[in-house]
Parts: sequence; C-alpha cells; structure tokens
Amino acid sequence: MTIPLFTDDDVRHKLDMPTAIEVMQQAFGRQAAGTLAAPARLQADLEVGKLVFTTGAATDTPSYLGFRVYDVTQLHSPGRAELTAVFNTDDGALKGIVVGPLLGAVRTGAIGGVAVKWLSRPDARVLGILGSGYQARTQLEAALSVRSFSEIRVHSRSVERCAAFAKQASKMTTATVQACRSAREVVEAADVLICATASGEPVFDSAWLRRGVHINTIGPKFHSASELEASVAGRAQRIITDSLAQAAAVGEDFILHGSDDFARLTSLSDIISANEPAPRAAEEISLFYSLGLAGTEVLLANRLIELATAADDSPLK
Repeated sequence: MTIPLFTDDDVRHKLDMPTAIEVMQQAFGRQAAGTLAAPARLQADLEVGKLVFTTGAATDTPSYLGFRVYDVTQLHSPGRAELTAVFNTDDGALKGIVVGPLLGAVRTGAIGGVAVKWLSRPDARVLGILGSGYQARTQLEAALSVRSFSEIRVHSRSVERCAAFAKQASKMTTATVQACRSAREVVEAADVLICATASGEPVFDSAWLRRGVHINTIGPKFHSASELEASVAGRAQRIITDSLAQAAAVGEDFILHGSDDFARLTSLSDIISANEPAPRAAEEISLFYSLGLAGTEVLLANRLIELATAADDSPLK
C-alpha cells in the first residue's frame, strides 16, 4: 500500500495563497450550511509535552475526515513538526499525510485573508503588521491577495528581523514598504492592522487606533497572556471570530470572557453566508479573533492531495 506523503516543499510549490483563501472561504460556507464538522480542539498533557489535536470533516459528498496534531510546547522551536492526515470515509483509506508546519501557517494566513476580504473597507490603502515571524508572512501574503494596498508598515521587537521582513515584503508587492521603529507608527496609520506576535503583553495602546480600521489578531488572546488590550474590543463596533466553539472551549481564560463584549462575538461564517460583505460605516472599527476553525487544515490538505493527484505528481512513499 502506497500513501502520498507531502512536506513543506510540496505545500510551498503546489498550494498558492489564492487557492488556500478559496478553500477557507468554502469552509466558512460549509460551516454555515452545516456540512463542516468542526469541534473544538483537544489537548493531551503528556508530562513531557502537550499534543494538540484539531479534527474535522467535510460531511457532504464526497465526504472525508481527518486531523492535525502538534506539540504545543514546541510551538516556537525551529525543528518542530506537525502532521495532518486525511481519510476517505467510503472505506477508511488514508488519502494522504502532510508533514510540516507550513500547511497550518498557510491555513491561518488564508483565514486572515478571508477576514480582511469580508470585514475591512474595500478602499483600505495602508496595511499595518505587528510581528515578523512566519505567521506574519502568511498573513501579509493573504492580505495582499484580497486588497490593493499602496503602503505597508511593519514593526517588530527585533530591528534586524523587522528590516528583513520589510525587505521580503517589498518583493511581494509594488506598495511602499516601511520598517517602523515603533508600533505606534504602524497602528496610527493602518486601515487594516494585523497583529501576529507571540507577545503575552499588549503590543499597542488602543487609543492609537484610527477610526475605520479593521484588526486581525493572530497571537495570544487570553487573560493570562494577550497581544491586545481588552479595551481594543471595547472600541470595536463589530467583534468576529472564526470559531465560536473554540472561544467557548477556551473558557474563562479567553480575553473576552466575563465581559459584555463576549456576548457581541459573532461568527465569520454568518457574514459569509449572507453572500455579501456586511455594510459598515466609514468610521466603524472591526476586530477579528483568529482562534482556529477546526477542520480547515483537513480541507486544505485534501485540496493539496487533489491538486497533486490531478497533476499525477503525488509523492508516494
């Protein structure tokens, strides 16, 4: 029995960001239609590590199911790996396996891109990014796929990494790219603000936000550790997430838990199911909490398998 095995190189060369955004938008459509099984993630504390499992299934025809697993204690290790497996529901056969962290990063970036497409102003011109890691890169790539920005401002705690990220970004777009020395320079100018840091402390003052901005927060969002102040939600007229189930599963540590803002949290799938972006006032602030819609890694892995099969170049192992 041969099983297709894919690595980060396959993800990089066979799965472009516009395709990933298409798959994620379809996932939200499935969620609204009730054809995406997307339970909250599971975590197993094993003393020497913590394995996180996200599971999901496409329940329409053709149906398939699968899971993604990784050690959350090694989240920032350069040597860490992730594994995503997809099964055929007709006979239980393993359709394929994807090994490596890139699929997850592309999926998170693509979800961010869907949020920017449906929630930000169409005339947004200045993109602000806080963070310079791999998550920031896929968020940048996705945002560039759905909006035409004329200026990009970037800041991170490491001056060297920020400069390198800005240089890389300038190769991806014709927009002006500026590496900023302070977060304030980014936040005060941004029409779309992406926060993709690992910081457990707020990275900007909510008073710096301009009216009409849309914010994606990718990093920590807990009472115990959060890249955003809780007051950011208080300034937002709309608060959206990709997974209400995951927000509930986080429980009391979720940054909005215990506040009036938690009751205002709505699902991105509800907006997409209306088939047109919800109207927004020019000065309205929107905030998207990326919590991780389960099953989306499985859908994206399945598309990778399909693309490789159609091209007849799946790496059989």
